[in-house]
Amino acid sequence: MKFGIFDHIDDAGVPLGQLYAERLTIAEAYDRAGFHGYHVAEHHTTPLGAAASPALIFAALSQRTTKLRFGPLVYLLPFYHPLRLIEEVCMIDQLSGGRFQLGVGRGVSMYETAAYGLDFAKTQAMYHEAFQVLLNTDAFADAYVGRFAAALVKALKLGTHETTDILAVSFSTPDMVGHAFGPRSHEVADIFAHLDRTIGTLFDELDAQVGKGQWVAGLSADHGVTPIPGQANFADGVVNSALRFRAQAPIVDQLLKEIGLQGGDIQGLVNGATGNGALPPAGATPPLPVQDAGKKG
Repeated sequence: MKFGIFDHIDDAGVPLGQLYAERLTIAEAYDRAGFHGYHVAEHHTTPLGAAASPALIFAALSQRTTKLRFGPLVYLLPFYHPLRLIEEVCMIDQLSGGRFQLGVGRGVSMYETAAYGLDFAKTQAMYHEAFQVLLNTDAFADAYVGRFAAALVKALKLGTHETTDILAVSFSTPDMVGHAFGPRSHEVADIFAHLDRTIGTLFDELDAQVGKGQWVAGLSADHGVTPIPGQANFADGVVNSALRFRAQAPIVDQLLKEIGLQGGDIQGLVNGATGNGALPPAGATPPLPVQDAGKKG
C-alpha cells in the first residue's frame, strides 16, 4: 500500500510567502518519510486554494525532493491553452526526473470559471477538446488545429490583402498514430477518415471567408510510415493498400479531377510501384488484414 497527501494549500491566515515556504518544508518531510505522492488542487479567486499556478509549486518541489512524486489534482483544462500546458508539463517532467504525475479535469466551480471570463456551459466541450490535444493520438486533435486555422483566417482577414497571404497548417496526428499502430491499422484508417472531414471543413471555411476560386491549397507529407513488426510480412502490399485508401478519399478525388488525373492513372502508378492488382471500386472499403508475423507470407 502507498500513501500520499492531497493538499489545497488553502488560506491559513498567514502571509502567502510564509504559507508557500511552510508547504515546501513539509513536502520535504514527506519525501524523507517515504510518502509516495503529494498532489495539489487548483483553485482561483477563493481562499480554498492559494496555489493558483500549481506549476510553480511543482517546479520548486522538483528541486527540493528526490523521491516524492507530485502533480495537480487537477489542472483545469478550460483555463489553459492546451499547447502551452503541454510545454509546461514537459518542463516539470524533465525538472523532476520523471516524478511528475498529470491529473486533468473540467473544474466544478461556476464562480471560478466566471472569474476567467468563461461560460460554464461550454467548459465541458472545451475540456474534451483540450484533452484530445494533450493525448495527441486522437483524430479530434487535428480537428482542433483545423478550427484554429479557420479562426486565424477570419481574425487576420487572410486573403483580403493586396499581397498574397500564406497560411501553413500541420496535421500531425497521422504521424504519431502511424508510428504507433502501423500504416495498415484500423487506427490509421480512422485517423484519415476524420482528417478528410477536417480538411474539407477547413476548405469550406476558406470558400466562405475568402471566396470560391480565390485561394489555392497545396497538400504534402514529410514521410511515410514503415510497418510495425506484426505487419512486416506484407511487403509491397503495404504500399498498395495505403495508396488505395488515400485514392478513395473525397478530397483526393476532387484534387485528381482538378488536375486531370483519373482513377486509371492512379491505378497505373500503384501497379507500376508494387506490381499488384487494380484499385477497388469507388466507395469500397479497403481491406485491412492482420497477419501473424511468425508466418511466412
